[in-house]
Amino acid sequence: MRDEMPEEIRAAILAGGVARSVALIKAFARASIIGWKGVAMVGSDEDVPPWPEGIDALMETYPLGDVFREEYVVPALLLVAEKNGSAPSPNGTSAAAQPIVPPAPAAAMSAPIA
Repeated sequence: MRDEMPEEIRAAILAGGVARSVALIKAFARASIIGWKGVAMVGSDEDVPPWPEGIDALMETYPLGDVFREEYVVPALLLVAEKNGSAPSPNGTSAAAQPIVPPAPAAAMSAPIA
């Protein structure tokens, strides 16, 4: 794993041992892989859609599982660990946000037409 990975993320990935780590990686892969190219049945040139056992086999293939963990799983776990410091507004608009521009002055008179 990367040296700069926070210890809590490393611990989350490895909690419960390697089997749990592999299960987590496979679960992320099953949820995120929606298509692929170059995967075909023997004797066919047509790509097949991803299937759960095929995704699991892909994640067990070195170095693909490791690359997927480093490039997809770890960044996702970092985002979860970081959490978003900004809470959403109660009604989904910017009503709770502080204004950054002063209000516009009262309406001015229209310019005369020549």
